[in-house]
Amino acid sequence: MLSNQLVASTAEWVKSFFPESLTRNVVYSGSIVQGWNHAESDIDVYVIADPFTVGANWPVRFTESYFELSEPDVPVAVNWVNGTKVDCELWTHDQIDELSRILRPKDPKNNWELTIDESYFDTFYRLSIARSLEPGSPCAKIFDDQAQQTVANNMARRRLDEADAYMEDTVGLLESKDFPQSAYLAHISYRKVIDALVSSRGEYQPNGKWRPRRVKKVAPELFREYWEVETFRNINDNYESWTTDVLRKSKSIASRLEVA
Repeated sequence: MLSNQLVASTAEWVKSFFPESLTRNVVYSGSIVQGWNHAESDIDVYVIADPFTVGANWPVRFTESYFELSEPDVPVAVNWVNGTKVDCELWTHDQIDELSRILRPKDPKNNWELTIDESYFDTFYRLSIARSLEPGSPCAKIFDDQAQQTVANNMARRRLDEADAYMEDTVGLLESKDFPQSAYLAHISYRKVIDALVSSRGEYQPNGKWRPRRVKKVAPELFREYWEVETFRNINDNYESWTTDVLRKSKSIASRLEVA
């Protein structure tokens, strides 16, 4: 987690470019919020404000573009605070509202309408777990529970569909007796099913970097099995048997998932 000193120093740097009234609109996110950070982790900071409130000396390094939005450009400032890299994005209130709207299906019963790029899901996830950079200040929920569940279910559905495709190829390779390649695809399909599972339980960030920790967080009952498959444990060159077992496990998990 962030140390109090680093929180204070980061907040001081960010607020030097904005009016004091924006204090509650400054949040941080990323692995640090989850307690998964390490010595080289950076801090992702988001300022939700209107452009005219930004100081003229705000050190913009580059611009992220979200082309689904009416105003797609999100300026990003970069700084090093107490030896830690800080990436600070400036979002307007209108951009946040629009992001929330486009991540809602027109038909509430069919969230599969969401076909936008998963980079939006990543940003949505980061903002949904964000915390206030001001010590002791409550962080208002940026997106409501319904919007978050919609995105989580959509991500789970995407991963299940991808897993199905890999499982079909795995079966075909087994029938063709290409056992090493079938093991490789079985491994991918299992990962996809695991990603669907953790997504359905709220850990829907597309980036697989923290997959082991996400599994341990929301599906601890499966962690041992997951880690054995993830690390190809017990394969011992017996590709056919290992692949068949992993396929069985993948189908078992997928069959128990209820995704709207």
